[in-house]
Amino acid sequence: MSIQVRTGLSCSTASPGTGIVDFDFKGMHGLRAYWIAVSIELHLQLCRLVVPVLGWQKWEAGLDALDRKLQPLAEEAKRRSAEPRLRAWKERVASGQAPDII
Repeated sequence: MSIQVRTGLSCSTASPGTGIVDFDFKGMHGLRAYWIAVSIELHLQLCRLVVPVLGWQKWEAGLDALDRKLQPLAEEAKRRSAEPRLRAWKERVASGQAPDII
């Protein structure tokens, strides 16, 4: 199991057993896609906050279009990144072991 940590603009993953922090998501395409989707969602929210303050009302249509395109991709990334954890949890339950908190 690994713990994902977002710090500033970088993303890293760490293994609790070894304590090694790694910035290379070796083969973790679903996890990488999930954090990219989260980052884009947060940037969209920030843009929506500043549009009225800065008088950039023309941006609203573009933000709406981007949000519509992002949603299906973000949902798929969330599903794929959760899949391995859910599978591991089900296997632990099936084997009679106490499941870890996910």
